Amino acid sequence: MAETSPVSRVAEVLRAYPSATSPQSDTTGSPQAMATREVPTGLRAAEESEDDMALEYDSMVLLSQLEQFSIRLTDTMMRASQALALEYLVQVVNCIVDFTEKLAIAQARHCTLNVLLTRGRTHYVCLGLGHVRDGRLSMAIFEQLHLRRGAVIPPATFEHLSQDLVRIINICLNVCVKAFHAPGFQQQWRTVYTGFFVNLVHALQRLQTTPASEAS
Repeated sequence: MAETSPVSRVAEVLRAYPSATSPQSDTTGSPQAMATREVPTGLRAAEESEDDMALEYDSMVLLSQLEQFSIRLTDTMMRASQALALEYLVQVVNCIVDFTEKLAIAQARHCTLNVLLTRGRTHYVCLGLGHVRDGRLSMAIFEQLHLRRGAVIPPATFEHLSQDLVRIINICLNVCVKAFHAPGFQQQWRTVYTGFFVNLVHALQRLQTTPASEAS
C-alpha cells in the first residue's frame, strides 16, 4: 500500500472535523460531530490524570514535611515553651501556604495568605495582615507582638493564635484536596490530610492544657 502523504493526512483530519461554517456542522448526530466532542474530552481526561499523578507526588513530599513538624510539636520541649511551639506552627502554615498558592485552583481563585486573612478577618481572634511580611507569616513580627522573654503574653494568646493558624491550615488543606480532578484522589487525600489535621489539633490541645507548673 502506498504511504499517505502529509498533505493527504491533513486533508483527512479537516474532513473529520468540519468547521463551524460548514453545512456539515449542523449534523450534530453524525459520527464526525461525535468525534469532535469526544476527542477533546479524552485529551482533557488524559491531561487531568497526568496532573493528578504529579500532584500526588508533590503532595507526598508536602505530607512528609508536615509530619516532621507535627512530630516536633509533640516533643516534650514544646510543653516547656509555647513560644517554640508557636514558631513551629508558623512554619507549618507557611509550608502549606507556599504549596497551596502554587496550585492552579488556588491561583484561579486568588487564594493567597493575604486574601484569606482579608476575606475571613472577622473569624480570626488575633491573626491579621499585621503578622504578614512578603506574603508569609513572619515569626519576627509574632515575637514583637506576642512574646516577652520567650513566653507568650498573655498566656491565653497562644490558644487564640493557634486556633487562627489552624483555621488557615484547614482552608489550605481543603484547597489541596480540591486540586485533584479525580474523585478517588480527592477522597484519598481528604482522608490523609484529615489524619494529619486531627493529630495536629490534638498536639496543640495538649500544649494548651499543660499546667503552668509543668511548663516552668
